[in-house]
Amino acid sequence: MLRDDIERLLKKYLRLAEKKADLLKSISFKEIENRFFTEASDADSLEKNIERIGNMIDEISLLDYELSGIKDNICRKTGMSRDGLSDFFKAGSSTLARGIHTIEKSISESIQKFINDRDRLIQLMEKNINTLAKNIDELYHLRKFDPEKIKKIIDH
Repeated sequence: MLRDDIERLLKKYLRLAEKKADLLKSISFKEIENRFFTEASDADSLEKNIERIGNMIDEISLLDYELSGIKDNICRKTGMSRDGLSDFFKAGSSTLARGIHTIEKSISESIQKFINDRDRLIQLMEKNINTLAKNIDELYHLRKFDPEKIKKIIDH
């Protein structure tokens, strides 16, 4: 059985961690939209979406700060180290600990998925940039042709 003050802190931690997980899921959906916007060459929508993701990441940073503070508070009150607290979560000796371990694992997986999705988006954007550069180069070379000479060739 957990002390009441520790239980309150764990419940707050779990609530904030769930909010973080929800934000990461939203970011994942935004990354899917980003691939669509990139493939459709919709730069305005892509820019807005990237800005929204940035705002969500800022919100996650604030949550991380709060989560870290709660962990520090629990460690101070219980005399546990951070590693000891993580072990407590992993051991799942209470419903709250199991819930926290589960959500932290989900958060970790979501972060890795975000990194992978972002890498794919960057590759897609680079591919589009290369294609655009090639098209610009081809158009540039077409400007070198003398229209009068082309007309004479066509007329003959």
